Amino acid sequence: MWVAGVPLLGPTVYARYDVMVTAVAVAALLAAVRRPRLAGVLMGFGAVVKVWPALLLVGVRRWGRGAGRRRPVRGWPGCSPC
Repeated sequence: MWVAGVPLLGPTVYARYDVMVTAVAVAALLAAVRRPRLAGVLMGFGAVVKVWPALLLVGVRRWGRGAGRRRPVRGWPGCSPC
């Protein structure tokens, strides 16, 4: 079913995160026998492909709230009486 199903579904299959990560993991396993450095690079790339949405949310939470909208500190030149 998987051998015939993947080509029949076309680009829908490749748009899923798990399929891309699995493909990179299989490539890393195949490369591990003869080229361990390439396998390490592929494993790292697979981890980044899987984790980047969570890292994006961490960045939005940290920098999104109130960034650039800080109130001036009392006593700064040009600051109206607070």
